[in-house]
Amino acid sequence: MMLFLSLVIHAQGQQGYFQEDEDSLQFDSPELAIKIIPSQLLWRFPSYAIGLEHRLKSNLSLDYTFGIIQDKNVFNDDEIYFDNKSGFKSSIMLKSYQVDFGAIGSLFNFLNGPGDEVNFRHYVGFEILYNNINFERTRTFSFDCENNCEYFERATYGVRREEVGLRLNVGFMAELVGPVSLEIAWALGMVRQSYSTDNLKPVGYTRAYGTFYEENTSRVAPSLNFNIKLSVDLK
Repeated sequence: MMLFLSLVIHAQGQQGYFQEDEDSLQFDSPELAIKIIPSQLLWRFPSYAIGLEHRLKSNLSLDYTFGIIQDKNVFNDDEIYFDNKSGFKSSIMLKSYQVDFGAIGSLFNFLNGPGDEVNFRHYVGFEILYNNINFERTRTFSFDCENNCEYFERATYGVRREEVGLRLNVGFMAELVGPVSLEIAWALGMVRQSYSTDNLKPVGYTRAYGTFYEENTSRVAPSLNFNIKLSVDLK
């Protein structure tokens, strides 16, 4: 991790300016900005998410994100397997602006158009995330009561999903009006997901019925993310 951060800081120090018509253009990170993140209202675990970004130096900043899980059923089976959602999502990201992406950088320069005013600030970011999500699940279980006897029990129990991971982000900020900017970013990385159930889940059953989502297991999985943020500069 430290090696990666050193490389990012070294790279942004070496790549101080972009050249356009032989003029140097400086892309500063926001000095202090608050953000709302409407894209986090999508998918299975929607959240009311906000962010805060503050500048460390001219083109290096820290971006914090925190979201409260919304108790909303999104998919058809959520009422059975992902009901009564709660918890939070969180992350911290080191962002380095004015990084040259080759062809992507050329595209942004083209979008900027001629003139001295720069409308786009693009960046790469190294993100550390931690999510803690709780929900309830309902299943039917069968039990063996000997002598060719079998009985069934329908139970509702709690499940906790924890995620810890790292992601590499590529994104840009585009000025809209006044202090308001639009930020769009794509992220790719890996997370460790852990699922655990509470003591309301029956034990000693012979069979569990229904869709077999993860429970009482841990795995490493790829993590993809797409964010749309509205950013307001405070300074």
